[in-house]
Amino acid sequence: MHRMGLFYVMIRPTYWPSLDGLRAVAIVAVLIFHLHSSWLPSGFVGVDIFFVLSGFVIAASLLRQQPTTFRSGYRHFIQRRLWRLLPALVVCLVSISALSLWLLPDSELSALNRLTALSALFGLSNFVLAHYDTDSLNPFIEYTLFTPTWSLGVEWQFYVLLPILLYSPKWRVKLVVALGIASVLASAYLSYYAPSAAYYLLPSRLWQLLLGTGVFLLWQRQRQPVKPLHTQRLAAVGAILLLVGIGFSPVYPFPMPGGLAATLGSAALIFSLVQANPTHGWLGVLSHPKLVQLGQGSYSLYLWHWPIFCFFRWNGGLNTAAEQLSAVCLSLLLAYVSYHYVEQRWRFKAA
Repeated sequence: MHRMGLFYVMIRPTYWPSLDGLRAVAIVAVLIFHLHSSWLPSGFVGVDIFFVLSGFVIAASLLRQQPTTFRSGYRHFIQRRLWRLLPALVVCLVSISALSLWLLPDSELSALNRLTALSALFGLSNFVLAHYDTDSLNPFIEYTLFTPTWSLGVEWQFYVLLPILLYSPKWRVKLVVALGIASVLASAYLSYYAPSAAYYLLPSRLWQLLLGTGVFLLWQRQRQPVKPLHTQRLAAVGAILLLVGIGFSPVYPFPMPGGLAATLGSAALIFSLVQANPTHGWLGVLSHPKLVQLGQGSYSLYLWHWPIFCFFRWNGGLNTAAEQLSAVCLSLLLAYVSYHYVEQRWRFKAA
């Protein structure tokens, strides 16, 4: 690698199919939890996996730019993020809002649905949901159409902050570590004394995103790859922590320490996977084409599955096997259409 302008230009690869495989694990955990929470009571930590992945991948994307000034680099980065995420979000919000006028009865949730949809366009729906104290595990939330957009708000706020943190090669590691520690402390406090704020707002989630960023910076600074045996051992520890997190994370206090196992496990797995991007052995499972495809479409599936599940709950329920299968199939179909005909057509406009 070498310096050009204000950012490091990456010479090594910046796409790892196995990370899309890990993303698939995250969306499946979320999907199962939202379909029937008793089947996987801790499946909500799939969002924590997404945060660590985003911290890693977005840092990689940002540091391979070649801007002449910070201003031009910042603008280009934000434009790329907008083209990547906003079209699919707008299509989903508009479509679901229109369908809700037809399929859902007018209720006290209608105003919250409208407010959440509008704020989601500006990356602020996490503030709305935290304000209304609609805890993610409250049964009331099962009927609110746009609840999952809270995590997009957290990520958008992270996108605004990250280029500033990574601006100076001299200070970036120190800033990432310092803010990460501050976020851990804030998360520990808020998880006990303000659970909704802890769950929905950036200060208590930033450490998860920055851990992913820190993994990338560590990988970037490596002079030589970690020995395969050490990589396998680290991956095994990461997988165990991740399975513990998905299977046994407490709902309170959360995300600290409730999200610790899933977050640390994700970070360990990511560092292991990018050492050689393995395609064989048990780690190679994450590079399976089907898992990679599912991971690539996880953003659209994340957007669409929840409102579809809500429509089913509002209109007859989501209790029988036939209803659940229908809801999942419809979500996958809409996600497929969104990924291929919206995401893929717009994501490279600002590249």
